[in-house]
Amino acid sequence: MPLTSEEIAAIVEECAPLVAGARIENVHQDGEFNVYLSLYSPRVGKLILFFSTRPRLFRFHLIEDRPEAPHSPPAFCETARRLLKGSHIERLRQVSGDRVVELTTTRGGDSDRLEMVSLVLEMMGTRGQLALVSGHRELLSSLHPCRRGRLEIPVGKPYRFPEGKPQPPQLKGVGQSPWRYLNSGALEADGLLAPLSYTLARYYARLETTEIFREKQQALLVQLRRDLSRSEGLADKLREELALAETGKAHLEHGELIKGALGRIRRGMTEIELENYFAPDIPRVTIPLDPTLSPRENLERFFKRYQKSRRAIPILAARLERFEEDVERYRRLLGQVEAAQGLEEVEKAAGELAEAKPPRHRARAKGPRETHSLGPRRFLSHDGFEILVGRNARQNDELTLHRARGNDVFLHVAGRPGGHVIVRAVPGKQVPLETLLDAAQIALFFSLPQRQRGSVGLSVGGDVDYTQVKHVRKPKGAKPGLVLLSTHKSLRVHIQPERLNRLRDTTRDSGAD
Repeated sequence: MPLTSEEIAAIVEECAPLVAGARIENVHQDGEFNVYLSLYSPRVGKLILFFSTRPRLFRFHLIEDRPEAPHSPPAFCETARRLLKGSHIERLRQVSGDRVVELTTTRGGDSDRLEMVSLVLEMMGTRGQLALVSGHRELLSSLHPCRRGRLEIPVGKPYRFPEGKPQPPQLKGVGQSPWRYLNSGALEADGLLAPLSYTLARYYARLETTEIFREKQQALLVQLRRDLSRSEGLADKLREELALAETGKAHLEHGELIKGALGRIRRGMTEIELENYFAPDIPRVTIPLDPTLSPRENLERFFKRYQKSRRAIPILAARLERFEEDVERYRRLLGQVEAAQGLEEVEKAAGELAEAKPPRHRARAKGPRETHSLGPRRFLSHDGFEILVGRNARQNDELTLHRARGNDVFLHVAGRPGGHVIVRAVPGKQVPLETLLDAAQIALFFSLPQRQRGSVGLSVGGDVDYTQVKHVRKPKGAKPGLVLLSTHKSLRVHIQPERLNRLRDTTRDSGAD
């Protein structure tokens, strides 16, 4: 309920004589909208003058006690302290009979020259404004961005009072003042220094409590609905991944069937039809084969796929359980906040939500492991050599500069960002060409943007530089991931889907895709 110009005049009439000549001892700011001036008047003692720019409740008046202020004052409060602390109030006035109030202060400057600063409260529009203005009418600071229409007044530029919209004469006096609905005895009580101000303070305190409750309730409802929608989506995705992983037993069955028919399989075959002894009616089933692999490699391929799915199932199930718990919690808190009748209930729900959520929400459901705990990707080459790939620039540095040994082989696509690839050297063994080609294939694949990795073809190619790790160095001050090679050789390679699929089957984690 905004104050009318007539009500503002009544408050000024009560407060102006009390604060005139008072010394500003300190300035405090409570939250985003409320500012308090602690005053000392030789005539009446200590006073607290209150200003609020809270939407729909902007106002000013004297109060009996101020709430505890934060230990770290906001920027506007710091500026106000610097400009106002120690000064004296010259006057408090209503500007042109409108909903604008100006508090003018002065203090001695160089050679006893008076410095003048005004604190202006604008009580117009949808939100109030509190501005500090110099004696030369320049804007020194403002609680909120100071605008006139669509234009913002920068600090240091001339300040002008907002243009009010005059009230039609026929409506003046029609609206009743808010304090007329209060107990009239409060306004006439003996011993109150500023009965109108103190009564307004109690009245608006109740309205502000209701307003704060409504704001916090709506903000928490928005957050809970967003978190609930996100967790429901992640849980659905995890259910799909878990269902896919649970089909891994089919790989085991295919592997067992191939094992019994290994003598009938030849390199180059794309499929084989066998009787499925695991089904009740023993139907015939067609099993796809990789024509580039030997019969035993095809057999191992199915068993490795089964083992990978088997390892993923408990991890995916645990993550799904956590997200289902989140969904249940958000639904329960959402119901509590919707039915809340007071601020205490909302703050209790907000506290429970803060305790339940980690500082950063759980990682997206991209695989069975959390991304922040993943080390380098790991593969096995055709010849059994371990191949490591960094996941980001910082991990590239850690892998190449700290974890790799001098005789290990370093690979990276020339002229293109991507993961550092390390082939672990085996003492007494030369790294075979086939292993280098495997590692170069991996380096080329992980130099591609994420969106292109699912649809790469034979036309994608590049030059891959390789050298021993002892020939790799990092320039001083270089950004993460950037290294220089003192000597190197290059391989020209193109994407080979069959080779990539074979390497994918050897990975030890879920982040190879």
